[in-house]
Amino acid sequence: MKRPPHPATVQRATTAPHPATVQRATTAPHPATVQRATTAPHPATIAYPKMAAHVATRTGRTVQRSLKETPYEEAVRRGKEKYAEGPGTLVSKVEEERTTVFLNYYQTNTDRIKDGVISTEYKGPVEVEPDGNTYLNYMEEGIFVADSNHHAVKKGERALAVRTWKPPLSLSEIFYHHLKLLQNAGHSWNKIIKRSNVVNDETKVVFDVIGFKSGAEYVPDDDPFYALINTPNGVAAAFLIRDHGKDLGIQKITKIVLRKKDGQNMYIHFA
Repeated sequence: MKRPPHPATVQRATTAPHPATVQRATTAPHPATVQRATTAPHPATIAYPKMAAHVATRTGRTVQRSLKETPYEEAVRRGKEKYAEGPGTLVSKVEEERTTVFLNYYQTNTDRIKDGVISTEYKGPVEVEPDGNTYLNYMEEGIFVADSNHHAVKKGERALAVRTWKPPLSLSEIFYHHLKLLQNAGHSWNKIIKRSNVVNDETKVVFDVIGFKSGAEYVPDDDPFYALINTPNGVAAAFLIRDHGKDLGIQKITKIVLRKKDGQNMYIHFA
């Protein structure tokens, strides 16, 4: 005659898990936790340089970038300050010194200048990284196309958040010399600069904040105009007026036009 299982055995086999165990397994995350995980950054927050590390990937390598969060309103204010400098503030001596630096520390290739193409590299006394260090621009139907412009970086400082050296000339100064050389070679300029296929992080964030729309136009009465002027892709245009406005015959920027064709582009119109 088969004996039935001991009651204690049945109890161990059929006892439901302790309520506390179920509670730990099924309790939903606290709302504050979900809030921290899913809350999107405020759209008025945009990135600008600061002594804080940020990791980005460029040319297949992970490098340290330097970013900070700055309110959109502050970017607009900074853009207004940079644009308000006005044309022709450089004294001739300073301009002559910059021209001397361009001729002595930079090497410019004019082999294709008849086709409107010009490029420059830093060749000064400071040893720089082999990649980057390129300023390639061209004239197309009267528009100065800023195609590929990357400042030289001192050897060994590519991954540093804060670098000890920067090239002696700003991008606006390179633009000025390229424009003058192209004009001297017979190319006319209709006072438009195209920042072609913008990839700069800070400019792209501003695009996101204002909502990039192909065909959108911004004039000096618009806040996005000044936010764009404050970006690395816009500030060179403001400094071009400040440093060489009289020589180039430009006194102001009338509008910035966004267009999407082969990337996101900025057309900066001068008068």
